[in-house]
Amino acid sequence: MQLHSRSVVKSKAHCKLSDLLVRIKRGGFVKYKVLITGASGYIGGALVDRLASKQAAWQVVGSVRKALEAPLDNVEYFVTGDLAGEVDWSRALQGVDVVVHTAGRAHKLLAGETEDQFDRINVGATQSLLKAAASAGVKRFIFLSSIGVLGERHAVPVTESAAPAPTQAYGRSKLRAEQAVQAFCTEHSIEYVIVRPTLVYSAAAPGNFRRLLGIVARGWPLPFKGLSGQRSFVALDNVCQFLELLLQHPAAANEIYHLCDDKPLTLPALLTILSEGMGKRCRLFAIPDAIPYVLARVSGRIRLYNQLYGSFVVSNHKAKQQLGWHMEVDPQQALHRAAEQFIQS
Repeated sequence: MQLHSRSVVKSKAHCKLSDLLVRIKRGGFVKYKVLITGASGYIGGALVDRLASKQAAWQVVGSVRKALEAPLDNVEYFVTGDLAGEVDWSRALQGVDVVVHTAGRAHKLLAGETEDQFDRINVGATQSLLKAAASAGVKRFIFLSSIGVLGERHAVPVTESAAPAPTQAYGRSKLRAEQAVQAFCTEHSIEYVIVRPTLVYSAAAPGNFRRLLGIVARGWPLPFKGLSGQRSFVALDNVCQFLELLLQHPAAANEIYHLCDDKPLTLPALLTILSEGMGKRCRLFAIPDAIPYVLARVSGRIRLYNQLYGSFVVSNHKAKQQLGWHMEVDPQQALHRAAEQFIQS
């Protein structure tokens, strides 16, 4: 497949966005119609809530795996079933201007499963959606990837120019999906935007952050005093704000963006902020570095050790410089709120 030069792609991108931005009918502006996949998920659901609250600007379609018990009145829902199977996207994509693809498989592989299990959803389902989007005349495709495509350790702020080097099956599947999005959209003259968020936190966060909230809530003394490794995080509200910005910003066409809060945090600093939000005292103590390392090696938890003791710092400079993006919520306040809401739930 022959790829267009970057200048040609950019030129087409600006033309397409201009068409969108000047769509005026007698009586007022024609709303963007946005399809959000994974509309019942962690990030997709939050984005649906945000856009649905702004009915003057957005007409929202949300794809969900199964019917919701409490759907929003002003959102059109489309039930897909399992994305690993055949999905007819044609009805969901009617009149859609922009797709935000947040659906995907993020949990670990189960015993006996192979990396193909990730690819069936993260790559295969994405390719099927891309084909349907092209047939429906979608103008922009926003793909929610993961910072995991860059590996797991970066002591210096890593930028979008860094070569991908995923170390886990999930990250590798997301990278293959990124490549599929870029190739297909370039060939079919659809604008794409790829977003690589760091760990996304809120009171509703799944996975490691939720486990961390649970540990802090118990008030246990923790052996993390003096840890100097830094990690980048991003508030869920800031993610949704950024995705909304991407829906119509002309300069975002055919770009990749890293997404994180402005400043990384050490684990002791993060634990202190979360403890404050819960109204608890953060009790930390130090142990020799060799002890947790040996325990991690013996127990096969070296990846967890790297996550706790290593650094993974990400740069958001490109998003700020190119798009004028700034964080909508202060990270410390967002962490306080996440901790407070968790303890109250």
